[in-house]
Amino acid sequence: MKLIFKILAISLVVAAAGFYVLTNSHTSCCTEQLSNAEISALTANAEKGDVASMKRLFLYFEDRQENGDEAKASYWTERAAKAGDAQAEFFMYDRLIGSDNSDMRQQAINYLKDAANRGDAEAQERLGELFLNGSGVPKSQDEAEHWFHLSAEAANVPAILTSCDLVLLKNKSDQLRECLKLNEIGTSQVKKMSNKAKLLAQQHDRLVTALQSATPSMSK
Repeated sequence: MKLIFKILAISLVVAAAGFYVLTNSHTSCCTEQLSNAEISALTANAEKGDVASMKRLFLYFEDRQENGDEAKASYWTERAAKAGDAQAEFFMYDRLIGSDNSDMRQQAINYLKDAANRGDAEAQERLGELFLNGSGVPKSQDEAEHWFHLSAEAANVPAILTSCDLVLLKNKSDQLRECLKLNEIGTSQVKKMSNKAKLLAQQHDRLVTALQSATPSMSK
């Protein structure tokens, strides 16, 4: 049991420290290049409420903050987030969560919850971490497991590692079988011989071993 807790702790550290490396759908690097005419056209559409145009603008300017476009990045990210774009909501969470102002930190949590409820896998994983640690939200094992599991179902590798390590603590056969499938899906998403592949392989072995002595699931 102590070994499993240690493994879980390692998985959480890996998931948190390598968040943008392991799952990079929110990374703004290398977005499309837009001409001045295209920016003007997108801006006109975005000002009329077109969310897709807002998203293209916020991603474009997020990638160009070092070129002095930070104000535009902030403006369009917030506009897109308030319009319900999950990726923008996640960016707003990331912008606000480090604030010294408690109201802004709560606003960050609200953005994260909205993104998670819209099905954003990385937001779901991060929300699971918050519930697991009681950081900004009431500590809840059930809520943590719920959000990690949803993120894992979306093939988010860090969430698969964490969710299935939590499942190992329960040792229920149906959950272990589901985790084996998720683990295999995760393995198919990563490069062979990478650190992620090694972590998934180690977890796969633990799942197989646990399944051999697992408690049968109660039929409904």
